[in-house]
Parts: sequence; structure tokens; C-alpha cells
Amino acid sequence: MFRHIVLIKLKPDAQESDISTFLSKLKPISEDPNAHNYLLGKNFYTSLVESDNTSTLQASDSWDMIISCQFKDAQGLKAYMDSPEHAPPGALLSVIAENFLILQYEELLLSQQTAKNFI
Repeated sequence: MFRHIVLIKLKPDAQESDISTFLSKLKPISEDPNAHNYLLGKNFYTSLVESDNTSTLQASDSWDMIISCQFKDAQGLKAYMDSPEHAPPGALLSVIAENFLILQYEELLLSQQTAKNFI
């Protein structure tokens, strides 16, 4: 399986109406027959946490919105990415997003992973 994730940091002045339009433009691409388990979520973990961990989460490091879906194979992911249905929500990202990050990876069970997969 392959996973496609989009992390979105909203602009501080993003308008509710623009976000609503963005969400409505996601609907057609979410119904792509290649995409499975199409999920959209709001990040509820946005506050800083005190810990003994050496890494520090900054408020600017958090994402507001997460989009995630799965694909059975690389061809399905490519067809999804090449779909003209991507253009409308993609164009609205520049209106609502301060920043965004796209991740795509092949999902394997931890028991199937080796260090070699990452070198």
C-alpha cells in the first residue's frame, strides 16, 4: 500500500469561507476510485509540551490540517496525482495555506522493515 499525506499550516488570516471552499473542492478528488480511506483531520496537538526530550516543538512547527489517503499501488497514486481534479483544491492552497508539506511513501509493517530500506 502507498500513503499520500498533505500537512497544511493555515495562514493566520485564513477566512472561514475560503477554507469551506477548499473543503468543497476536495470532495471530487476524495472520490477518486484509486484513493482509499480518504481522511481529513484537524490537528488537536498544537501546544508546546514540557519534556526531557532534547527536541523542542515550536508553535510554528505544528500543522493545522491533515489530509491522508491510501493507494493499492504506485500506478493508482500516479493516476490520482495526475487527475485534473487536483487543480481546484491545489489552487486554493495558496489562498489558505502559509505552508504545506506533501509526503508519499510505501507502507510496510514494522516487521517487514530493515535499515536497508532507508539507506
